[in-house]
Amino acid sequence: MIIKAEKDTPEIILSKVDCKFSISGKSYSVLIDDVYNKIIDWIEENVPDIKCKMNFEFQFEMISSASLKGIIRIIETLNRFYKENEKISITWISPGEDADIIEIGEDLKDISLVPFNMIQRF
Repeated sequence: MIIKAEKDTPEIILSKVDCKFSISGKSYSVLIDDVYNKIIDWIEENVPDIKCKMNFEFQFEMISSASLKGIIRIIETLNRFYKENEKISITWISPGEDADIIEIGEDLKDISLVPFNMIQRF
């Protein structure tokens, strides 16, 4: 699944062929639940059959509270699959020294059973 970024929705790349899993950009649309529901549906349908090591990358410039709820649901879904398949990890990439994005990443790391790496990109 590939969904191009729009002004208020992130770019989504979920490719079991290329083994690339990323969500990046701005995420503050009022209809963001639709976007995150599609991601969760894709994970539910595809992750059990993926053989490669899966690293889900999250890189946001801006996140709304509704988006954060969707991201939490994604992590909860990945947690469930991680118990069955330890080939899953998460990388949270924050832009520069954005304290809010870093803090969100730290909070998400606390709820993640999946190995969770945090990276700052300047």
